[in-house]
Amino acid sequence: MNKFPRGLGLPMILGAVGILALATGVAGAYAVNNLGALSREQSYDMAHYASYSGIQWGLAQVTKYPRISSPPDTAVPEKADYVGDLGFNSNSELSCKVWIYSNLATANPRWSMAPDGTKLPDGTVYIVSNALFNGNATSRTAQLTALCTPTLFYFNNALLGDAAVKVMNGSILDSFAGGTYPPATFVNSSANVTTNDETTPGAITVDGGSTHVYGGAYYGPSGSAAQVVVSGGAVLDDPPAALNSQVPLKLSKPPGPPITTKANSGLDFHLTSGVTTLTGGTTYVIDGKLIIDPGATLKILPNPSPPVVAPGDTADPQVDDAFIFVKGDIIVKGTLGDFADKPETLQLYVPKQGGGHTFTMDNGKGSFTLAGPDVTALIDNGSEVNGAIIAKSITVDHTSKIHYDNSLFKKPRGPAGWSVGAYNSDHKDSNSNGMIVAPPAPVAPIPGPGPGPGPVPPAPPPTSTTPPSTSGTSNSTQIP
Repeated sequence: MNKFPRGLGLPMILGAVGILALATGVAGAYAVNNLGALSREQSYDMAHYASYSGIQWGLAQVTKYPRISSPPDTAVPEKADYVGDLGFNSNSELSCKVWIYSNLATANPRWSMAPDGTKLPDGTVYIVSNALFNGNATSRTAQLTALCTPTLFYFNNALLGDAAVKVMNGSILDSFAGGTYPPATFVNSSANVTTNDETTPGAITVDGGSTHVYGGAYYGPSGSAAQVVVSGGAVLDDPPAALNSQVPLKLSKPPGPPITTKANSGLDFHLTSGVTTLTGGTTYVIDGKLIIDPGATLKILPNPSPPVVAPGDTADPQVDDAFIFVKGDIIVKGTLGDFADKPETLQLYVPKQGGGHTFTMDNGKGSFTLAGPDVTALIDNGSEVNGAIIAKSITVDHTSKIHYDNSLFKKPRGPAGWSVGAYNSDHKDSNSNGMIVAPPAPVAPIPGPGPGPGPVPPAPPPTSTTPPSTSGTSNSTQIP
């Protein structure tokens, strides 16, 4: 048997242990470095997601309070004070400050250019969100900016049928000036019918004795006058003309909360008699059908608690309006809305779904607006409507009447959703003494085609806000 020379065993064992210790030390160093890198990356992500939450918080504030806008800094007027200071309940090391530069008609003040030089077209909002992760070992900041446009509907025509509009058999389209309800007189003009169709002859049809459209007929930009057929003694006052561009129609889902669900017959909201009232300033969702029987009426009461409008501010023009989203079909044989109310007081929206929807008014009447991109609408048998309709196709038949409210023209309507045209992100590896640097922010591009940054995992929901900074003065502008 071979044996190690006497006296060599212990040194060899100690040497092996030393090599293992060295290897363990190297591995430990790599592990520490990797953990440090991971920690830095996590802090980077947390700051980024908190900044994204700040953008969402800002949009929610503008939706709820259309007048909100960052006031100019009292010390440096060309800059502005933040309107939100967010904390996150699940992580006390995260915080976020938000600036809102609004060029909405309701904003006070209105900004046509943000302090960083970003131009704000009319009707847009620019939000700057600065987030801070202030951990024990590292501090990270992330800044995200977004230029946002509210997505609303414009009822610029008496009837807009994406594919077709037909006015038949003694039916009449006219208009009234608005402002006085019910209207005292009707005007024989401005009741236009419009389609996006560019190829189908008769996409707009005006037919039958005593049928009269007191307005014009407009077809898709690349279409021709052959798409408008006037026959059977019917009258179209103005010659057919092409649209300058397609009218976009998109409505895929109801808005987020707060909403109120209405139903009294399974998922349906079925009114059989009497007067049923809903409240202005509220968004309702009907998961089934809306059915109004003969002798039944649905009307809207004024908003019982409208927001206080400060001196110099502009009131929300839709403060007393009700937004009713219907997921099923609509059948009206009674009264939908009150002729003593402006039509937009009762706004119906039908989100698109597979199989489409129908809106049927049979000897009914009402004052309302309707928007449903996949709705087949029939106004029939002497029905009478004050307002405007947007649908896939519309037929007005058998001596029915549509009275277009001219005050709807070029005024956006509906609960505000948001189209975020551009994000710009600037992540900073460290910051000075844990303090966030106020704007100017990096310049964000003007909205254009192309998607945003893609889905972003949500940050913990913000749990607290504080009044905006006013450069150390006591004259702070409180968030409503």
